[in-house]
Amino acid sequence: MFFYVNFYIQKRDHLLVKAGIHPKYICELRGDDTLEVCANCDALRVIEGSVSLLPSRNKQRHLTGRKCKECGFPLLDTLVRKKEVIPEEILQRSYAEAAKADLCLVIGSDVTSYPAAHFPDVISEHGKVVIVSEKHVGNHTDCTLIVFLLVILDGF
Repeated sequence: MFFYVNFYIQKRDHLLVKAGIHPKYICELRGDDTLEVCANCDALRVIEGSVSLLPSRNKQRHLTGRKCKECGFPLLDTLVRKKEVIPEEILQRSYAEAAKADLCLVIGSDVTSYPAAHFPDVISEHGKVVIVSEKHVGNHTDCTLIVFLLVILDGF
């Protein structure tokens, strides 16, 4: 049996890529704090640390203060900040990927932050949805299964 897998994340920590998931299978709805993109040739560069901590960064214009090694143009961060609109191409790709999904597995989210909270609803129209969370998961009544986890942290 074959399942189509794609990841939707709103974190900006590049954790899935570090875990070995190819970026083409990840829809970064809020950008990636470890990724720079060239303003001219679209070359991507993963950095150690965070673009948010770069000293010569211009946050409002998304400039990281570095230049592309390929063409010399400025590098931009990929972050989508509060009150900024998620780029249309990312939203279109996200919905197109959701239309192909057989299963939506939500892990560690209360599924209340949009647009990511909409994908389980989209997928439930044609596939299965499983949510694993330690807290209430919003209003997702079309889920196939909701698993609540009790997390006990010893010594904290």
